[in-house]
Amino acid sequence: MISFFNKTIITKTIFFILADVIIIAISVLLAFLIRFDGQIPFQYFPFVSRIIALAVIFTIPIFYFQGLYSFSWSYVSTSEVISLFKAVTISFLFLGITIFISKYFPSFKNFPRSILFISYLLVFIFCGGIRIAKRVYLHIAGSTRMSKEEKTLIVGAGDAGEQI
Repeated sequence: MISFFNKTIITKTIFFILADVIIIAISVLLAFLIRFDGQIPFQYFPFVSRIIALAVIFTIPIFYFQGLYSFSWSYVSTSEVISLFKAVTISFLFLGITIFISKYFPSFKNFPRSILFISYLLVFIFCGGIRIAKRVYLHIAGSTRMSKEEKTLIVGAGDAGEQI
């Protein structure tokens, strides 16, 4: 049986997928709350669950195929943030196109389009934040730990040496 507390590639991937699903759901719900100043009108309640489901269906596979679950976020840099930006942009473009051609949302009638833009920003900020938080934590924890240890210089190791 797989222990979910061991740090393996599978458990890290499952953690980030579950975190992303929760973040996407919270982001869409917050987008509705922001758009309607904290009180979602009754007529928009059916939209909330459908938009959350569609956002998760589009975003998680695109995150996976963009490689957002396949590297260590301890060494996150601008290239990973750009990959996150691309993945969120592509997934929300697909979401917008799906809503536009859907019979449930005929040509965005009776649907506030600002929800997509607000959700897009919130998903990017929250998904990026949870990933960058690990690097910030390791930087803070490492700075207190490194002050007690002897520093080492590795010459000629390239990118592999940088990760050590």
